[in-house]
Amino acid sequence: MPLLCSTVIPAHFVHGFATREVDLEAAVAAAGMRLYRARQVHGAEVLEVGPETDPAVVRATDGDIVLTAAPRLAAAVATADCVPILLCAPAHGACAAVHAGWRGTALRAVHAGVRALVARTGAAPAELCAVIGPCICPDCYEVGDEVVQQLAPLDGAAVRRGPDGRPHADLRQANRALLLAAGLASTRIGDVAGCTRCDPAARFHSYRRDRERRGSQLAFIGRTV
Repeated sequence: MPLLCSTVIPAHFVHGFATREVDLEAAVAAAGMRLYRARQVHGAEVLEVGPETDPAVVRATDGDIVLTAAPRLAAAVATADCVPILLCAPAHGACAAVHAGWRGTALRAVHAGVRALVARTGAAPAELCAVIGPCICPDCYEVGDEVVQQLAPLDGAAVRRGPDGRPHADLRQANRALLLAAGLASTRIGDVAGCTRCDPAARFHSYRRDRERRGSQLAFIGRTV
């Protein structure tokens, strides 16, 4: 099963959202790229990697945003219901992968990724491109009072009431609203659809569905030259 991609990302970047059928680490290695992913802790810490960075060191370092401005390096995050967001500054050759669960969304992790790319490249936010990948849909994501309180300061669409009156979180909409608030143009924000929990073909790993038996899928972005 192929990687899921978006035409919003320019062709000089390679990127993709894996399904449970894809060994993304092997695919990236076969493409001659080095993959970097950090130890995700549901925060908003940015780790920048370069040609001299040891992937094993990054894997043991806390961080939910991986950024690189070097060619043939792939920034990646792992998800199993949380939101993977891929960012790039096309004219400057830099890119980042962001992991945002409800905690990362509340912490505005994607804002941290945008700020880091802007600081690293000098690009304006409106120059950046972003793609939001498969994640849990609001119908499947009933949440409790703690999540409601943490997401309340964000866009009003982040939480809505389900048919049973219980609150449901829309992390995709919340992160799209955060990208717009950060200055990205709506035409430069793409979506790769799919709910990790209720996908009819069960293409994705899902913590809500499988709990401790679940794995995770990777999302990555990198520049080829």
